[in-house]
Amino acid sequence: MKRSQFKNCLLLIFLMHTISLFAQKNWFPSGAKWYFNIQDMIPFDANGYEEYRVSNDTIIEGHNTKIIERSGYVYNGNELSKSRYFVNENENKVYYWHDEDFTLMYDFNLKQNDTLDVTVKKGIMCDSASVITVDSVTEMTIDSESLHVQYISYTTYWNNELGWENEKTNIAIIENIGHEDSFIFAPVCDATETFVYYGLRCYTNDNFSYHSQWWQSNYPTADCDSLINTMGVASKTSDINEIKLFPNPVTNELNCIMSQPEPIMIEIYNVQGFCVLKQIHKISEYQIDMDSFSSGLYLINFKLSDSTHKTFKVLKK
Repeated sequence: MKRSQFKNCLLLIFLMHTISLFAQKNWFPSGAKWYFNIQDMIPFDANGYEEYRVSNDTIIEGHNTKIIERSGYVYNGNELSKSRYFVNENENKVYYWHDEDFTLMYDFNLKQNDTLDVTVKKGIMCDSASVITVDSVTEMTIDSESLHVQYISYTTYWNNELGWENEKTNIAIIENIGHEDSFIFAPVCDATETFVYYGLRCYTNDNFSYHSQWWQSNYPTADCDSLINTMGVASKTSDINEIKLFPNPVTNELNCIMSQPEPIMIEIYNVQGFCVLKQIHKISEYQIDMDSFSSGLYLINFKLSDSTHKTFKVLKK
């Protein structure tokens, strides 16, 4: 082979490699955020959220790794404990750090009828589960960004004693975003809670934003980092006045302390959803007389002057 031909071959190989690198999507661009809903099963709208944010880079066992910071709030403004996840992407495969090793979540090299090398973990009521199969691969466009979508499925075989029919689970995996059930894809064959929603609200990065169908259908005008509370009003956590209640459980008088004095309406609901007390206060410290209340759990909703809400669970002895 002539020297010029050899150089041309090397140039062609370099160009092909470069094109393949640019063709791969960056799953974890700096500043990207995922918002997942956290819903409490109580008699009114009570939705908080988890935020997963791409923060920094690190190296784990020689692999370039992204650090994901998790934070969030429950519906009444109480902050969740913060945590970290470590994720890695390589050649269109996405991994997360688990049990001292990188565990596969997604593989966008797969085509129709291929098998995803992710094991469905056995749950309490599950006897076993099939392998995960790619049913189809399509594309979707979000804000002019073209993304691949994998539709995968597996079959759950329930414990024979339950008498349930085998169930097929269908999942859509969106490139860059993942699936909408949780940030980490670690499927478990078990019965799921259908009364509350813990799935994706929104995903956003510098190039595009995605809102799940659930979020668009239920709260189309709300910001992704909103709290949805008693009256179904979206409220930013930064707008909520700090409120402390004690003692809890309470026997007679419940002490209330606000960080900012302002007019506030207090509504107390029993577990059946009936309002048993409504008061208005304008001072920062006061007491609620609960001596005549029956024993049990109560939901105390504070409506502030800017129409935001904060709700607490209080146990009456």
